[in-house]
Amino acid sequence: MNNLLRLLPFPTIFEEAKYTDRPDTRVPTRVVAACLTILAAFALPSSAFAQKYNQAYRVASHNSYEGKYARRLTDVVNVTTAIEIDIYDNTYIHTNTNRFIPFVNQQLPLARKGGKPGYWYVRHDIKGDNYNNCAQSEKGLKGCLQDLIKWSKSHRNHEVITVFLDKKQGWGGKDGRGPADLDNLITSVIPKSKIFRPADLKGNYSSLRSAAQQGRWPDLSSLRGKFIFVLTGGMLIDHNKTHHQYVQKREGNAILFVAPDVDEKSDVTGTPNQFDSRTRDWVVFCNMKRDKASPGLTAMIANKGYITRVWGGDGKTATDNRTELKLMESFKVHFSAFYKYKLPATSTQVIAYEDRNGWNGRGAKWHVGKGSYSYKGRGGFSKLPFDNDEVRAVFVPRGLKVYMTDDDSFQPGRHGTITIKGPIWKNIDNRYGLAGKVSSIRVQDANARPQKRVTVYEDDNGWRGHGSKWHVTKGRYSYKGKGGNRKLPFPNDEIRAVDVPAGVTVEMTDKDSFKDGGRGTVRITGPARTNINSKKNGLAGKVSSIEVR
Repeated sequence: MNNLLRLLPFPTIFEEAKYTDRPDTRVPTRVVAACLTILAAFALPSSAFAQKYNQAYRVASHNSYEGKYARRLTDVVNVTTAIEIDIYDNTYIHTNTNRFIPFVNQQLPLARKGGKPGYWYVRHDIKGDNYNNCAQSEKGLKGCLQDLIKWSKSHRNHEVITVFLDKKQGWGGKDGRGPADLDNLITSVIPKSKIFRPADLKGNYSSLRSAAQQGRWPDLSSLRGKFIFVLTGGMLIDHNKTHHQYVQKREGNAILFVAPDVDEKSDVTGTPNQFDSRTRDWVVFCNMKRDKASPGLTAMIANKGYITRVWGGDGKTATDNRTELKLMESFKVHFSAFYKYKLPATSTQVIAYEDRNGWNGRGAKWHVGKGSYSYKGRGGFSKLPFDNDEVRAVFVPRGLKVYMTDDDSFQPGRHGTITIKGPIWKNIDNRYGLAGKVSSIRVQDANARPQKRVTVYEDDNGWRGHGSKWHVTKGRYSYKGKGGNRKLPFPNDEIRAVDVPAGVTVEMTDKDSFKDGGRGTVRITGPARTNINSKKNGLAGKVSSIEVR
């Protein structure tokens, strides 16, 4: 059944929410017909495929228009369904006192030079002309919109594309760059029929917030082939004032939703900064920097039916943005905007924190990739990337599991052992016996079986770091490779100690072909860590055959 669903040319969601990395493109008619025939045979209810816009969590592109992140803007929408375009009113910003004046007050004299009515420049730097990856860069925002509509016409069944317009200045209404002028520019390129607008969400409700709270967001299937435009940014000091003024001027005629900066719960339950009691009811999108994102805040936004976009997450908690995306999914963040938006297929790291609830931003954090690690790097394992062994919490993304003990070579020690399978974020407390001391961590695929491997040492108690050590994986070995067995990886047959993990059994003899010899045979089932001595095992000083199973 799952294999069938992967073939379907539209979203299939059986979980409450799921990330979408890539929009679907057109599918041949014969494929659609075949899929529909199969579906009819299974008699699946149509509701099984209904996912609302506010139930999908997506990777988004940050500064999509910059050439260093994508050769063309349309390359981005081939990969992800959410993009960002920075827009400026002017080419040249200057005063004698503050070269950053556009962010402080758009209306100061001499602050704006080179602007045109109904025209916005697309670039990243404060000063300059257009500098972007749109096909007709000199046309500014209009050129970028023309790229999008051309792409849309050639991908008619595409998922809804959400375009975040990050406005870097206030409104220049007297110069033909007011809220209505921006709306008119957008609709001069992209027809209103292809845009889901605030009025479409509001319907007969008293406000956008009421409509969102009552679940009026449409299904993704009904949004195919369309765009949603969202206003972000604004002046440095008065970011949200830009949004407030847009709502005041446009209200029921608005083309854009507004996404003011949200820092705390009162911005969601009450009036965001620089809004008033009337304009606040138009706020159903929330924009925040990664540092401000906490599960309590973002989950509350989602539970009210509103939408969250978080930016600045690249490398924030992991070098693997897929892991950061999964963490944001657990926070119920709808759009996670990355510069590096092309993600690996699966997560490759877990995140460990030195503080309880460290995912809220408290204390140090470390990312740990797939593999086996011990605190001091003993037993042939990699050294843990922590400054200490104080791990109080962990985030494990979907598809991975982590095994932790308080012993430095993966044996259950005095304090305990824990295995955690993602997706989950969890505090490590005394219920698991590991609070304050995690000395070994193994990160692996969720369905991976434990590795069949033992570690042998040439010294007694070699796991403490004395003498040489070797790893022996599943199989049969003899010292000289006799009897069809593999050759032992030791330079000699002096083995004094062995470390056997859980689920593994090792058998050793002092003969080179697994026959009981003059000094005996020993069988050890893990988890166990023991010296091999003459009084106990009869093999001291001579181990000629080993089988690991």
